[in-house]
Amino acid sequence: MEATDNTKIIDNTTLEINEIYQHLIDIAISKHGDQILKTEKNIGKTALIHGSVLTLHDELKEQLECASYIIDNARYFNINSIPEIDYQYWCTLHCWTPEETACLAIGGDPDNMHLIDFLDLETYTRYRNLKRAAERYLDSAQDRTPAQIYRHMKRFGATFPKPIWKALKKNRKYLEKSDRRYFNARNSQIKDGRHRDSLMKLIYALGVHAHNYIPRKHTDAITAIETSIKDAGLTMDRKTIRRLLTAASNRVNSLKSIENSK
Repeated sequence: MEATDNTKIIDNTTLEINEIYQHLIDIAISKHGDQILKTEKNIGKTALIHGSVLTLHDELKEQLECASYIIDNARYFNINSIPEIDYQYWCTLHCWTPEETACLAIGGDPDNMHLIDFLDLETYTRYRNLKRAAERYLDSAQDRTPAQIYRHMKRFGATFPKPIWKALKKNRKYLEKSDRRYFNARNSQIKDGRHRDSLMKLIYALGVHAHNYIPRKHTDAITAIETSIKDAGLTMDRKTIRRLLTAASNRVNSLKSIENSK
């Protein structure tokens, strides 16, 4: 009697498992069967079931990995609010990398770049294409500021979140204001004779005296200074270097004469 009861339990369990399997197969085919048939029109029923179940398995596995990541890192997030992206920070940077550009374009936070792995296929494809476009632009562009990258990517078809444009406009006004302050300060200094004399003394000490430059005579000073300028990542032609050194030499000698005559 007990053996018969155990057999019935086993049979019922087997039946329930088969029903679960059939239910999963139905779900897999309903979600992924059409897509498989589009790519392989002459596929058999067994192969269709196999392909659909494998695709569903991969999809569920990805979702479980994403959920596991969120659970493992839940302590880094405020449960009561969604972390906001600091667009103002990103728009004040000197330049964006291709990854940062593409991430911002899809509405992501470059500080959480690791979440790219959990994007759905459509969004990840868009991210990948935008990243490639940014790479091609940055490889040859001279102006790599966020504002210029933004304009180029918009022509490519990227749609950035609205707060980015607002932050770029705010930053542009700040830079324009800073530039005006700089040029005003620079112009006032150039008009100041004492400032010009200080610059002449500086050129004299670091250029004329340090390299033993003598006006209207051949020396290695011009070449040495030109090399130092190139090493600093700057450019200046030899004629300009010679003109500045000569001007500094003449002015400092005049100042020395004035001081000695007092």
